[in-house]
Amino acid sequence: MLDGTIFDDGEPPPYFYLPFNLHWPWGYSHDEKLADHRLNWRKGSGLARDHTKLITQEYLDEWQAVAGQIVSHFAEKGWNKTTYQVYLNHSNQENSNSPWRLDEPYDRWGFRVLAYYANLTHKVFKNDLGIKTIYRLDIGHFYCRSDTTRCYKAKRYDLPLGQNGGGPELLEPAVDHWYIGFTHSFGNRKKVEEVGRRDPNKVMFVYGGGQQVLDGTPMHRSLHWYLYDLKEQGFCAWNQGCRDPEPPLRKSGGDHIWYSGKKFGFIGPVPSIRMKLWRRGSYDADYIDLATKKTARGKVMPILRKLCEFRKTHPKYKVIDLPYPNNNPADYEVARLKLASIILGREVSPGTRFAGRIDGPPQISIDQITNY
Repeated sequence: MLDGTIFDDGEPPPYFYLPFNLHWPWGYSHDEKLADHRLNWRKGSGLARDHTKLITQEYLDEWQAVAGQIVSHFAEKGWNKTTYQVYLNHSNQENSNSPWRLDEPYDRWGFRVLAYYANLTHKVFKNDLGIKTIYRLDIGHFYCRSDTTRCYKAKRYDLPLGQNGGGPELLEPAVDHWYIGFTHSFGNRKKVEEVGRRDPNKVMFVYGGGQQVLDGTPMHRSLHWYLYDLKEQGFCAWNQGCRDPEPPLRKSGGDHIWYSGKKFGFIGPVPSIRMKLWRRGSYDADYIDLATKKTARGKVMPILRKLCEFRKTHPKYKVIDLPYPNNNPADYEVARLKLASIILGREVSPGTRFAGRIDGPPQISIDQITNY
């Protein structure tokens, strides 16, 4: 995979995250006393407030040694086209083996630990061998208000450090690659865009789940248009997996983007319709990018607005407008023609017009994109 030979185009994946985490390559459990402290942190050990009690010199030495081995190995193999991520996604829920919530963090203790590991990552993976490693964060409920009209999980990212916040101070200088929950990108989009403006070199993605395929294309295809609207650079399909289609599906299928080819007589994955629609939307993104480079964002946005309306459609988020995508598959092809005209500098389909929304699908499918 990392040399690209598994893929038809011979290109390796742009991103790949490494197994480094709180407990690997050196686990806290290597020291029984520290393990006892870790497992009893809820009983007043204070470890949640001082992560250094859990990080020994042996722990740091192991990170340094294994990171160096990985860099040397990847360089020797020539796996230098992929950007590697270190991504700590632990939670402080029961049996999660972490004193801190590092997945969608919400207080300064989580922010401190994530910033510490970001700086550690930059230190141990620094090299002149052409292997690029960055630090990734899932921020989730980003800049949510303290009431429940905008978000059911109010977080404290932009509060001062002394008031259990400190996100800008702790995370923004250290984190390279930001993944922001889709719905919460709209929760306070001006603040999200502000973070991106403070450092234009940040890579900012949206993450979310898949929806049922109840319409033609809009729920999945419109996603890439909303990414452009949010000025985000990519989408991470969260909690999406592969399964054997032979047994009865206990779910609607919204969690699956690949299926096993075993039933069809070969070893390998079969892409779902959902995956194909996302891919089609990614081609739209290529058109958008080319058109923007040819002219300006302001010329592209009127086309986008024909596909991406905003309405107050969800009872949980009454105070903000959320996506209400055009449900007419034909209009997405019209949008491509409009973009192609910009790219080529001439009208490629005279007289072509957007037809607008059509009857259906049911409201439940419209709500899915607001329900990541």
